Amino acid sequence: MDCAEEITQTVMMKLHNALDVDQLRATQDALTIVLHRYTISENKGEIVPYTEDQNAAIVNHYIMVKTIEGLSNKTLRYYRCEILKFLTAMNKPVSSVSTNDIRYYLAVKMKNGVSKTTADNTLRILRTFFKWTAAEEIIKKDPTLTIKKIKFDKLIKNPFSESELEQLRASMKSTRDKAILEFLFSTGARVSEVAALNKADVDFVKEQCIVFGKGHKERYVYLNAKCIFWLQRYLSERNDQNEALFVSENEPHHRLKISAFELTLRKQGKACGVPDVHPHRFRRTAATFALRRGMPIDQVRQMLGHTQIQTTLLYAVTDDIETKESHRKYVV
Repeated sequence: MDCAEEITQTVMMKLHNALDVDQLRATQDALTIVLHRYTISENKGEIVPYTEDQNAAIVNHYIMVKTIEGLSNKTLRYYRCEILKFLTAMNKPVSSVSTNDIRYYLAVKMKNGVSKTTADNTLRILRTFFKWTAAEEIIKKDPTLTIKKIKFDKLIKNPFSESELEQLRASMKSTRDKAILEFLFSTGARVSEVAALNKADVDFVKEQCIVFGKGHKERYVYLNAKCIFWLQRYLSERNDQNEALFVSENEPHHRLKISAFELTLRKQGKACGVPDVHPHRFRRTAATFALRRGMPIDQVRQMLGHTQIQTTLLYAVTDDIETKESHRKYVV
């Protein structure tokens, strides 16, 4: 088999699942006609053979390094998926990727409807990957060095208002759902952290419990009076043997998954007319209410489990109500 035939067969295999029979036949005919005009020689370097396994091996090594650094399995899967999608689209060795390859890839994604925020996340992942490959001397130069961050509009993500929070409280029918609401609001914990908790993790005497956050870091979160009341009542009503703090209401009472928390809260919000109800909004609300009532921002950072205070500041800037009241008080 000569090089032209090998190229044609490789392209056809790549497009096998993307095109129908007629399109595949037309593509094959076009490649045969076009490549027939050229003399292609492997030895001259016009075609640089490589296997996708070589790229996969590099990505696997990178993921192993990030695993040791403590990234969560969810983050690792996301990194692997984004990097492999890019390398598959480029169809070339990691060492041959250029700055323009990355720019073109991101431009096509945005042209096809991907948001600037998502494209910037992809760029961030590729940036960390190629920075690592350059440091490991797998490539000579990091191709992302001259690519600037993609600018996008930062929309304010509002917390619940006090009236919305009371609407949700009044709409909760089951003791479990009341306990979930109060726990999310009192602790400001991530829903993934709450889903992983066991009954034994809660210390009602000290009014606190330990959660394991991003990077396998543990921290204390604290229970207010309403949270303690509804959580104790919920646990006293349970007759299952599951160690999980929150379980499904129907037998056999499995540990409540993240998706179940989200679905439960979304339904409650829809039922009582409060829009955009999801677990993370309780986290934002807890932070905003704490800041509004004078809690130092560094303590709010600790409560939320943020490494950088800049992340916590994103919660502080949403409190327009407080700014408006201060304006009325001071700008007269």
